[in-house]
Amino acid sequence: CAFCSMWAHEFLKHGTCLTDTMAGYFEATLFLHALLKPQVSELEALLAGAGTNEIDVSAITDIFAPYDMQVVCDPKDPSATESVGVVLEIRTCWKAKPGFSRSNPDPELLEQFSCAKSEPSCPAKVIAKQGKAVSMTTMTAESSSETDKHDLMF
Repeated sequence: CAFCSMWAHEFLKHGTCLTDTMAGYFEATLFLHALLKPQVSELEALLAGAGTNEIDVSAITDIFAPYDMQVVCDPKDPSATESVGVVLEIRTCWKAKPGFSRSNPDPELLEQFSCAKSEPSCPAKVIAKQGKAVSMTTMTAESSSETDKHDLMF
């Protein structure tokens, strides 16, 4: 089925280094999605309320305070300019507490931390195109050094 194929793709692309099983990957994904639901709801309201108007990137990052997160823009989008980006992805970062492993991917053993500052992919102002999905990516690291990242997409 197409639905099953999409889930298998997500696990194979994003989850195999995090956990041994598809069930463990999706359990972690759904747990973090529920944990971030207030911020995700606020973000969705901000993006939907703005319509085609520009949004300050700081308004997005403030939603996820006190943790730093990353806003990623789509440089290939025809609406993107040097001064206004098109939001593609929002990234939050998590690290594993002792006891978390591929064979024991207990999502309660993940704790949020501030994402490393990355080279900005977005200008200070962004738009969210109507009808274009913004993906929420949760990057986990084996340690706070962020040397081993895994994506949880929702």
